[in-house]
Amino acid sequence: KGECAMCERICKLSEHHLVPRATWKKLKLKPPEEWNMPDADPKALNDFMHQTIKICRKCHNCVHKVHDVFTLARKYFTLDSLIEDPDIHKFVKWISKQKKFKGQVCIKTS
Repeated sequence: KGECAMCERICKLSEHHLVPRATWKKLKLKPPEEWNMPDADPKALNDFMHQTIKICRKCHNCVHKVHDVFTLARKYFTLDSLIEDPDIHKFVKWISKQKKFKGQVCIKTS
């Protein structure tokens, strides 16, 4: 349990890879320009691709429902960019006010 990085509720958390694992093999060969890592050494690139955030299952499901893995990898590879997405922002704003869901108990922090 802990605080979700997106909705700030206290619940059981899952790790969200900011660069989805399904994209690693392809994007390691040619990192997107948006990452601003044209001459990155393999270790720096590997570290960047392994970054995660801890979020609740509801937020995690929302992220993967709104965007495919390659869009997430190319455009939404930071917590801020995820939260700034209009559809995700709307969901996070709503979910942050909720306490309890079927099979999951969360506590609002404010």
